[in-house]
Amino acid sequence: MFYKALYQPVNTESISEKARKFIGKTIAVQDGGQEEIKPGVYQVVYIAVPNFGLIPNRDLQNTTSIPYREWTKLSEANKTQIQPEAEKT
Repeated sequence: MFYKALYQPVNTESISEKARKFIGKTIAVQDGGQEEIKPGVYQVVYIAVPNFGLIPNRDLQNTTSIPYREWTKLSEANKTQIQPEAEKT
């Protein structure tokens, strides 16, 4: 399934510089399944496009299923956020 969601991480201390660029923005995400955070305890996670790691469900707001075509456009727009300035022109 393909989704869009507002990226609002609960804890910003441990996220990458790449991920920081998307705080407060709507991002394209895919279902990432479940991640075991400790033995027997799992959390739902999503995969961002462009990939900057697994995102716990708690770090996303307004997660909405969208058509693939819309998801593709959003993921391409997200990719421009991380391209070096020389590549954007």
